[in-house]
Amino acid sequence: RSLTTLARPAILALLAATASAADYRISEVSLLLPPSVEVELSAGPGCGGEWRTTQPEVVSLTPERCEGNVSVTTLQTRAQPVPEAVVTWHAPGGAAIRACHVAVAKVHRLAIRTTTKSMTTRELQWLQVAAEDDGGNAFSPLGLRALRFDWSFRPDGLLALTPPAATQQSLDDEPALAALDDAAARKYYRVAVKAVAAHDRVRATVRGGGGLEASEELQVLPPLLLSPSKPAALMPGATLEYALWKRRKGQAKAPPYALAADAARWRAAPPWTAGFAAPGALRALVAGGVAVTASTADVSEAEGLDQAEAKARVAPPHALRALVATAHRLADAADAAGGGALVPSYVLQTGKKYKLSVAALAEGGDALLLDGAPKAPAHHHPRLAADSAAVTLSRRPGE
Repeated sequence: RSLTTLARPAILALLAATASAADYRISEVSLLLPPSVEVELSAGPGCGGEWRTTQPEVVSLTPERCEGNVSVTTLQTRAQPVPEAVVTWHAPGGAAIRACHVAVAKVHRLAIRTTTKSMTTRELQWLQVAAEDDGGNAFSPLGLRALRFDWSFRPDGLLALTPPAATQQSLDDEPALAALDDAAARKYYRVAVKAVAAHDRVRATVRGGGGLEASEELQVLPPLLLSPSKPAALMPGATLEYALWKRRKGQAKAPPYALAADAARWRAAPPWTAGFAAPGALRALVAGGVAVTASTADVSEAEGLDQAEAKARVAPPHALRALVATAHRLADAADAAGGGALVPSYVLQTGKKYKLSVAALAEGGDALLLDGAPKAPAHHHPRLAADSAAVTLSRRPGE
């Protein structure tokens, strides 16, 4: 120990002699910090040197065990509108001087910075607090790390805070974050969130000191989609072919791509109302409601399956309605034979051909699917298989 103590001045002098002025660095050259926070600056190479401040009433300095590092504490002061100080590090032997300009101000507004506004379920992203003073100047992340924030998400259960270690991401660029325990990480200025369930609008809110808060609206989309996604009505014996679509991970807003029906596991509940005769082909059996589920394994995740759900209804035809394309439609008139229900009424031109279509309606007015082709999910166009139950379109007087 005594030998090291005697040799230390010689070692520092040797470093000063061998390092040129251009080799000396300081970790920060400009900082905007809130009052009453402690941050660390470093300079080098090596240990040694002397730290000084031009305004001890604005910032106080506490050298660390290695004199190349120093703790800078900002002080509450009213000496000037924006208190400022210059913190300097003087290299051993006067070889170089490095400086950091430090301004101290109160936080005036908060904001939340996102990577993306749209996520898919089980996807993760980092949310980060940004802060400005009353002049619109951005606070340094180094200062925000010393503050504590309260994060919340509404509706509940759609976004979940994730411990930094569980992100499986290298945190070498921010070792302070990697060192936090779970409770402290939940109040850090930068948090990892994972989308738990799909929802059109999820509000993320952060609250800081002095009653300040900021909010950002996010969207969580399902990774797997069914077409039709809207409730479908089928006649007993009919078969509806569902189309399956998937969103690319990390590209929630990009158009989804089609998946083969046999890439998923299909389930209809209750099974006595409808079942799957083939992958994606729902066969209606008896009247009742049906919950349709398609699920696919995501090999990039260890948490289970991507899943899409849709509703269907099995019902017998209750009424028929004729529609004439390109014809002038009058106000719907009451149909005495049909029990007073409103039916379309048209004016047709002699000598002109019109296309007539007939819609079969279930009790309650839901249109039973008769034809169409599967499109992208936004169109929700279903398709009935060729073996669908035949419907005889007839009406006798009084029926």
